[in-house]
Amino acid sequence: MFLAITKALQSAKDSLNELESRLLNWSFKREALPAQSEKIGNQDRTIKVEKGAAARDFSSKAMKLSALSRDDELLQSDQPQHKNVSREFVPGEDLTVAISELLPHLTREEAQSYILASVSSPDEPKAHVNAQLAAGGSMRFSIGAEQRSPVTLNLVLRKAGEAEGKHITEDAVLHLQPASLSAERQKSEKQKAANTGNDGDDAAPSDSTPICIHELETMEDRKTIVFLAKLFEDFHSLSGPVKVVSSGRFQKVTVKGNVLQLLPEKDFNGYTSIILAHEDGERVRYEEISVQVAPVNDVPVVVRQIADRVYDAGTKFFIDYGSIFADSDSPKLTVSVLGLEKFDDFIGVDRRNMTITGIMPEKMSAPVMIVAQDEHGAKASVLFKIATSEQTNPLKAYDDEIRGISAGDKIEISLAQLVANDIAVPGHSDRCGTVQYDAITTLPRYGRISAKGDGSGDLLYTASDRFLGLDSFEYLATDGIHNARATVYLFGE
Repeated sequence: MFLAITKALQSAKDSLNELESRLLNWSFKREALPAQSEKIGNQDRTIKVEKGAAARDFSSKAMKLSALSRDDELLQSDQPQHKNVSREFVPGEDLTVAISELLPHLTREEAQSYILASVSSPDEPKAHVNAQLAAGGSMRFSIGAEQRSPVTLNLVLRKAGEAEGKHITEDAVLHLQPASLSAERQKSEKQKAANTGNDGDDAAPSDSTPICIHELETMEDRKTIVFLAKLFEDFHSLSGPVKVVSSGRFQKVTVKGNVLQLLPEKDFNGYTSIILAHEDGERVRYEEISVQVAPVNDVPVVVRQIADRVYDAGTKFFIDYGSIFADSDSPKLTVSVLGLEKFDDFIGVDRRNMTITGIMPEKMSAPVMIVAQDEHGAKASVLFKIATSEQTNPLKAYDDEIRGISAGDKIEISLAQLVANDIAVPGHSDRCGTVQYDAITTLPRYGRISAKGDGSGDLLYTASDRFLGLDSFEYLATDGIHNARATVYLFGE
């Protein structure tokens, strides 16, 4: 209590000393003028000056003026002379504020002549902030890592070089607000608090506003490189360095030249945030990056199926097979389209744009397999069928399937079994039901067809090392009058 009274008396004394100093300075400028009377607001002020004399007589009314001002206009004002300044801080980091920002009514040169006299906070003792004078006419505030809540600082700045008892002081109020986190990080922090039993009181306020937020995605246990030009639109014009303020759940966050390198903590996946700071003279700008660290997936995944397609003969068609696979472990997949090789005259595959386009042939019923393979050899596939809507040939040669084939396998194919289900429609052929194998019309692309060599006339299919899971060849069946083509499809395991 005694200290508070002493401080109040000292403040009143300093105020009177400052008033006297200002009025003396004001009167010196009027030494050559005759005595005059001025009216300021509702106050009368009389000044009697003898040219060259040092004595000056001030009226009692003038001495009772309570407002401290630099000119006559401010003597009428009830407005406070200090400014409320708000800044965001990052726990554990220093914050620099220019004195000219705290005292905006002074020029930059005048503000630089002031030093810190005292600092107090209504938030004490929970405020973990230290203030000190810094170079270049600024104040540096060292903020403890445990400071997570807003804090208000009442600053008293004193003009340097003044004689004892003649101190000129200025007041300023600085409101410090913790830099906010993005909604994703808050969600992650709350989840982390729930898992660890932490009540989350040290989390950043949810209603605070970030300076800038960017969204990035990276992979678990994998280094990610981001160009700073993506985060700072004016990066190439920045004059100061970009520093890492907070690294979140990353074991390594470094800035090298124009590149930001990120390496997540081992086995961590989810949302986290990092904060970068850019110092440009007296200005500090913070950039918050919300990062989703996705779990590693070692195999491609089918995310969109393709339904069977049936078209009339001569119909133009278009099939988009892009975006049917996803693999967070592989930035690029090798995608192959199998089953359309024998229809090259009608159907084209644009592998760059991942589209299938063509004109439907008169007879077609083909399974199409699209296979995605990553650099580790893991595969995923989608199987669908493209078929002509009507078949008018009275000879029905039906397609066959052989499954369970691997690269390098040799498969025997019986001609009798090949044509066993091929029939001539009754009423349209004189040799109904006597369909025979005639010839191979289209060779397989990922294997070799040859005669078995035992006199039976049967065939032998040998799968090559390029066999991924689907191959085919076409043969001609005949009833002696009509011919029909049929396809044998060879599927992998």
